[in-house]
Amino acid sequence: MKMARAVRATPCSVAMACEARTHTAARQGLLDTPQALFALVLSPTRELAIQIAEQFEALGAGVGVRTARLVGGIDMMAQAIALGRRPHVLVGTPGRVVDHLSNTKARLGLY
Repeated sequence: MKMARAVRATPCSVAMACEARTHTAARQGLLDTPQALFALVLSPTRELAIQIAEQFEALGAGVGVRTARLVGGIDMMAQAIALGRRPHVLVGTPGRVVDHLSNTKARLGLY
């Protein structure tokens, strides 16, 4: 017997994604001139970062928003590959974001 688990977003994670989406829609940022690295969201915990990233993915699916999660506990190489795909939104914890800024600058073009 399989148990179904409901996943619900916290009001904070939905609000974070909606605020960024509203700002984007108001300026027509991603719609008019698609660009990578449009927003960086820092979260104090990896669990919250994952929730926020899920909300960006759900709310941004209609306009093709790409996200990357930069949190501990996930392979750095897999995250570097995700960064190489030039996401629009980076969601992560401060420590892992600093790790990537120190070690994957060439992939991001942040010289």
